Amino acid sequence: MHEAEPAKTAKSLQTKGKIMQEFLELITGKYWEKITVKEVCSAAGITRSTFYQYFSDIYDLMGQIEEQPLSQLDAYYMTAGRSSGAMRPHMDFEKDFDCAAPPALRFWFEYCGSHREQMRVLLCENSDPYFTVKVRGMLETYVNRMMDGDGMPRDELRTHFIKAFVELHFM
Repeated sequence: MHEAEPAKTAKSLQTKGKIMQEFLELITGKYWEKITVKEVCSAAGITRSTFYQYFSDIYDLMGQIEEQPLSQLDAYYMTAGRSSGAMRPHMDFEKDFDCAAPPALRFWFEYCGSHREQMRVLLCENSDPYFTVKVRGMLETYVNRMMDGDGMPRDELRTHFIKAFVELHFM
């Protein structure tokens, strides 16, 4: 009986993933709150009772889909923030300038690249606008932390830089 449990778990994860994937595909053509459970079930080739084994409604489905990237990004940045150590002294721009992206930003680019389709859909106009607000806020927080770690002053210039930086990622 123990051997059947991993197979059942794998099938369960596969079914849940299929439901999520089909929902994301439906979002590309229709505002997410207008998609019905019936449409998701039809697209995924499942019954309504199967849908309700995994999700209580469309809002729960969207919440679980959004939770994955938010928690993965947050976990990375929380770990990166703890391991970055003490604040570095203000750098000598001429001597210490490095045009390579800091590790935290490389992670952002790599994450978005490896989850391109999911992020594209979650950030599209048919998706939950609050997700975009959350991701923008996270990115602002993490860029601020990186700048603090580099000893950059918290001034008006920083505020404008961060706003421009974040906006460039959501164009």
